[in-house]
Amino acid sequence: MTPLPGLAIDSLKHWPVRFPKGHLIFDEGDVSDCIYRLQRGCVRLQVNSVHGNRQIVQFVLPGDIFGLCPERRNTAAEAVTTVMAHRFSLKSVMEEGLSSPRISLELLRNATVAYQDLAHHIEKIVHLSAVEKVRDFYVWLDQRVEAAGLPPRRRPPMPQRDIADYLGMAPETLSRCIRQLRVARENEALDAA
Repeated sequence: MTPLPGLAIDSLKHWPVRFPKGHLIFDEGDVSDCIYRLQRGCVRLQVNSVHGNRQIVQFVLPGDIFGLCPERRNTAAEAVTTVMAHRFSLKSVMEEGLSSPRISLELLRNATVAYQDLAHHIEKIVHLSAVEKVRDFYVWLDQRVEAAGLPPRRRPPMPQRDIADYLGMAPETLSRCIRQLRVARENEALDAA
């Protein structure tokens, strides 16, 4: 496993935790007492409606910090794959953040990037065609995997149902879009040959 780039938060006391695939790490509305930095695997952050619908708002990949909420969780977090993470006490992170500008800036940067990613995700869901949404998702995933220093993947770590929920489309629409993108890629390869 390639070591992740170091962050200031890594210098704080933390505990390794492991969650099996499908494990609910925390639920929306739970009291927030810790944050996590993902070391290996994939986590989905989602909001759930009273009618049983879910909207996946973010996929957490290795190197990401997640769960930073001052009082109560604003999303649910579930392990998409087996997950290895570092768990940090929220109290100690907040206390250390008061005396360490590096940690405060790191957490602020993390929150700002998460907000920016969510804002751009909403813009894409609203304005792009289904095929463009799917293409954009796979480009985003490739960029994130590369930025984390992970080996390229042939398949995404999350199931197609999760991708469909993240993109706000039916699983059948996602499958159709993936087929269209494969055919287009194969045609481009034939034309180039």
